[in-house]
Amino acid sequence: MEQRVTARAAGTEDGAAGAGHEAAPAGDTTGTARATGAAGTTGAAGTTPPAGRDPGTPDPRRRVPRTDDLLRDPRLAEATGRLGAAVVKGAVRQAQQRARDGELAPEDVPDTILGLLPDTASGLRPVLNATGVLLHTNLGRAPLSDAARRAVTEAAGPTDVELDLATGARARRGRS
Repeated sequence: MEQRVTARAAGTEDGAAGAGHEAAPAGDTTGTARATGAAGTTGAAGTTPPAGRDPGTPDPRRRVPRTDDLLRDPRLAEATGRLGAAVVKGAVRQAQQRARDGELAPEDVPDTILGLLPDTASGLRPVLNATGVLLHTNLGRAPLSDAARRAVTEAAGPTDVELDLATGARARRGRS
């Protein structure tokens, strides 16, 4: 019959063998204690494998890459700088969940993350606003003609707004 010793006799300071552990049997010189889980079950971290899975087979979800390991990938580090941490972490979590759900192989997670990321951080996209030519619809403004764009570009640079270049005197506004 196996004999158990109390935690105090096992030499722990607070009298506890440790959460979820039994004290080593008397005469045990290996210094090992047995892990216990809920209702006295034993196993890795006190758990029993899910029904239908062999106790010797590792859980495939454990192969899903860790978030911090994924974020150290140079491709994702570059994307974080370009798109922001929140966008990249959202894609990481989404790909990890797909791998946990069995939709995706764990080794495909990094490439899947890259596929989930947008090309740019902006949510703005160019659109053709044909209705805006006649009616403002908050999609933009009516398109400018080539001549109008050239005039805007010219006016945006240095110009002689209120100066008569020939005389050097102040000119009147609105002259043509």
